Amino acid sequence: MSFSDTNRSRRIYSVIASPNRLEILRILNTKGPLSYSELKTYAGFKSKKESGKFAYHLRKLVKQMLVSLNRAERKYQVTNLGRLILNLTRQIEEQSLLEGGKIYVRSSKQSMEEFSSDRILRSLVREAGMPLEEAQKVTNEAEARLQKFQTAYLTGPLIRELVNSILIEHGYEEYRHKLTRLGMPVSDVTELFSSVSRASSGVDALLAKTSDAVFSEYLILTQLPRDVSDAHIGGDLHISNTGGWGLKPDVLFADLDALLSDGIILGGKMISVPRIPPPKTPNDGISAFVALSSLLTRETNDELCFFNFLDFIYKLIPNLTKDAIETVSRSLFLESGSSTNSAGKPLISIVLTSGHADKKRTQMILQGILNAYTYYVSLTPFPVFKLILGIERQDYSKEVISSLLKLINSGTPIAITSNTKVERAFSGLTMQTTHGVSLHGLAMLGGLSVNLPRLAYESGTDDTYFKAKLALILQLALSALTTRKKLIAESVKNGLLPTLAANSSIVSTNNMPLIINLVGLEEALTALLGDKTTSNARLELAEKVLSTAIKVATEKPNNPEERAYIAMVKDDGSARLASLDVEKYGRAKVNLHGVAGYSDVPTSKGSDLDPKVIELLSKYSSIINAGGVALVELSQDFTIESLTAIIDETMKLKEFIKLERLTVVCRNCGKRLPIETTKCTACKSTLLAGDVA
Repeated sequence: MSFSDTNRSRRIYSVIASPNRLEILRILNTKGPLSYSELKTYAGFKSKKESGKFAYHLRKLVKQMLVSLNRAERKYQVTNLGRLILNLTRQIEEQSLLEGGKIYVRSSKQSMEEFSSDRILRSLVREAGMPLEEAQKVTNEAEARLQKFQTAYLTGPLIRELVNSILIEHGYEEYRHKLTRLGMPVSDVTELFSSVSRASSGVDALLAKTSDAVFSEYLILTQLPRDVSDAHIGGDLHISNTGGWGLKPDVLFADLDALLSDGIILGGKMISVPRIPPPKTPNDGISAFVALSSLLTRETNDELCFFNFLDFIYKLIPNLTKDAIETVSRSLFLESGSSTNSAGKPLISIVLTSGHADKKRTQMILQGILNAYTYYVSLTPFPVFKLILGIERQDYSKEVISSLLKLINSGTPIAITSNTKVERAFSGLTMQTTHGVSLHGLAMLGGLSVNLPRLAYESGTDDTYFKAKLALILQLALSALTTRKKLIAESVKNGLLPTLAANSSIVSTNNMPLIINLVGLEEALTALLGDKTTSNARLELAEKVLSTAIKVATEKPNNPEERAYIAMVKDDGSARLASLDVEKYGRAKVNLHGVAGYSDVPTSKGSDLDPKVIELLSKYSSIINAGGVALVELSQDFTIESLTAIIDETMKLKEFIKLERLTVVCRNCGKRLPIETTKCTACKSTLLAGDVA
């Protein structure tokens, strides 16, 4: 080393010998580039008398190239040499502590602190609720074991692991349960980076999946009663959206009439969002709708369902022309779709019903909306908007049916119903009223399904025993949903759901209905009766099962607000529950007939509506009270004759039918392709995915 190098090192050591200059380095390293005044404030030189002292210290750091000034932005930042000096300083400080022979802990604040057993004691008493005497014994044992460790330093997670191990050894499982640290293993986070990158879902999806993992653990370990957690993990029940289940509702029915009359009321905490008055012009209406969509999709798990949409468009556009309707509707779809999260969930459904007697106007509005929607889905590989057509048969002109045919054949699912007296979400759930009181909008709590095949396997062929077991598991499900209702009410009260809290006329959270979904009814019937049983016998037993479920859900609870409704809609847990049952009972008993999961809704495959599917749906719909749906999965293009026949059948039976041609989407170029495609015909990519619906 030359004399000049030694001299340079000596000057650097001289500069960092000052605690003030070392603190300035640390501040810049932590906070990033700062202006002169910002850095001076953070460093604690607040009075005018100290300005000269601060300037002196900063000049020293700049002269030795530990700090540099970005003259374009007029901000100071730490240099690479400055970071190296900070790292060496930290290592020297840590090593000097370790040489003292004491136990030190690297805290979550990235600092070294002397170990104190009092912190273990406080955690056991405060976090786990352990009696003081027992907590002291565990603390003493943990400290004795830690003294034997040969590690350079300890960490909080390591100490917690040791304490949890001691709790398990002594049979204190309940306390260990409460003391568990939430988070993800390093390997899981690394894999998450890779999987999200492969799916091209963006950083929003990465953050969403990470937070979902943490809050899922929190729900299972802390928020749910232990028997409910065990039932979910074991496969008797399935809880969907575990990351958000204890934080926000599943389905929001939002009343657009209330948006027109009241605008959007925003709480004081939402200072970055403009106040939205009642819209009076088409442009105001677009802005209000986009803002409401963006805000409410953050506060629900599965679906935001807008009703009174036709009337909303009608009142916004004085010169009611099809072109004007199409222009406004395009803006609504495109701007709202781009303002929601990139993961495509929750979906936004639009209910197209009309209270106007003028059928010609209804058809014109409907056609304008369909034209706009067709344009929107042509630009959007995974559209977040879904349409529900709830209008009379005479409203389906040839032009309307032709538009629907084009949408369905392109792979866009459409839902149809003629029962316009009840609002339905795209999932098939019906909006419930409380004690006969009609509400503008409503938040609903579900996301919980009962595994019917599991009950059947454990009951043999004894349907009486099956119904008794069903009653028990439904009571457990009710307990879970009642707990959830309290959790969501707390979220509203504590300001975690500010839009819902402030806009009860658009969506009410005063009394959120509880929904229990039934999964695997067909497999349960087969397990109880066998494959060759007559359809009449199956329908008779299905009626008994559903009636039992309704009776338990509505009659058992003492408090009317704790009663639940029964639904049969598609569920993301059908594959998980089937997989768990295969592991438990074997493939011979759990015969899935080549499909991935249990049945959830009556499904017709092909190009026509199977009469048996309608018969099942009609029978089930007459009993269940929270909604159901029949799914028509097309394997080929619809003809206008087939679609017209299905619309006529749907109108006649007043059922809820979802029409869908199964497709995949190329994640590289966005082209929509037949379901059996393995490679994109346009760009040759093999990165294909199905729609979220």
